[in-house]
Amino acid sequence: MNKIFFSACGIFLVLSGCGKVNAPNIPQAAASETVAAVTIDYTFSSGNMGSYSISDSIAYKNLLSIWLDNDIRSSDGAIYVLERYGKDNLMRINGPVIAESTVVYEKNVGASVDIQDIAVISSSRAYVTQLYSAQIAVVDPQTGVKTGASIDLSAFDTYAHTDSADAYPYMSRELYYNGKVYIACQRLKAPAGGYIQAADTSKIVVVDAATDSVVKSINLVYKNPQELSICNGKLYVGGAGIWTVNDAGIEVIDLATGSNLGSVASESDFGGDISSIIVISDAKGYAVISTPTFTTELHSFNPQAKTVGAKIAGVDAPCSGHMVFDGNDLYIGDRSASNPGIVIIDPASDTKVGTTKNVGLPPNSLAYLNMN
Repeated sequence: MNKIFFSACGIFLVLSGCGKVNAPNIPQAAASETVAAVTIDYTFSSGNMGSYSISDSIAYKNLLSIWLDNDIRSSDGAIYVLERYGKDNLMRINGPVIAESTVVYEKNVGASVDIQDIAVISSSRAYVTQLYSAQIAVVDPQTGVKTGASIDLSAFDTYAHTDSADAYPYMSRELYYNGKVYIACQRLKAPAGGYIQAADTSKIVVVDAATDSVVKSINLVYKNPQELSICNGKLYVGGAGIWTVNDAGIEVIDLATGSNLGSVASESDFGGDISSIIVISDAKGYAVISTPTFTTELHSFNPQAKTVGAKIAGVDAPCSGHMVFDGNDLYIGDRSASNPGIVIIDPASDTKVGTTKNVGLPPNSLAYLNMN
């Protein structure tokens, strides 16, 4: 699944009912700037897609039915949908128009591997991380077909080379930057009779994209990384640790040196678990927090000053998937029972811009496309 432990956001919304989905169905038009969304209903029984045209200020709902456990990325004007646990399919859509006619392929990556993320390296190569495999799948993003190569990360399995060793490193998020791919390995473990959870020291494994070889690994301060964000040559990692325990936070790695510079904010500062992060400048980032009362909140934080802002009003149940930034505004999915959709936040004031953009089912994760 998207997370081993269902987020408080999901639990809260199942209990809250289905809310209203009342945006009009209108023909989708191509736009120069678009936010695409993968969506899931409140009962986690069906998935779909929607979009918001930044260029035209128009929201489009329920454009394409997809698998219920999903995520989304974009690269060079194409949308990549990951149909995850239970399907393990990679889908490419030649955006920004989302429709059956624009689906290029829907290809299976593996059996019961729970694909997690995709990093597009070139027109012919992309890496797909897999939670229940020690191998990174290498695929052709044009066709979705595996190239026959894979990258072995078994050296980073949980408690590798010990009597407690697991069979996987539990790969999750990944990002491609400056010739290298940075892969978060959660290194989880299920205690006897218990649920799988944070266990061994989590790592960022660095792979040279030119040679498909591991360059190094970087130990993380916090366990169970949930999201990665790169800004100005620094990799920010949001970790959740053990869910419902304030034992993790956000840390930063200098990509020029490969050095972990340590924590910039702790879960105690936020008052809950880190579900997602995005950093948009040296002094501004955002975090989605799962609270002890089974709600979710959006907070800003300052990585330089190591300070945390108050809960941001106007987004009632921020989702734990990707947030996106278009250079001006922040976009985040809101799974509110009463008003689900895409919310726009002005980073200068941390206030909501306009109304929530209804894209059909509640958003699970977002991607930004710039066709200029």
